[in-house]
Amino acid sequence: MKNRQFLHTGAEVSRMGIGAMSFSNFYGAVSRDEVFAILDAARDLGVKHIDTANIYGKGVSEAHIGA
Repeated sequence: MKNRQFLHTGAEVSRMGIGAMSFSNFYGAVSRDEVFAILDAARDLGVKHIDTANIYGKGVSEAHIGA
């Protein structure tokens, strides 16, 4: 996975990210085990960017990611 570097901080983020709206049951039911499997696979591929927001399932997406 290729990364990009923020000029001002030096922090790196992957060029590709994962959208976490599906972790909030927006598209259908999803279990925590499924979320963990998706996050593990993304991490193994080098993904360092997860797009989430507190409006995704009223915080459900963030709760899964935080766990």
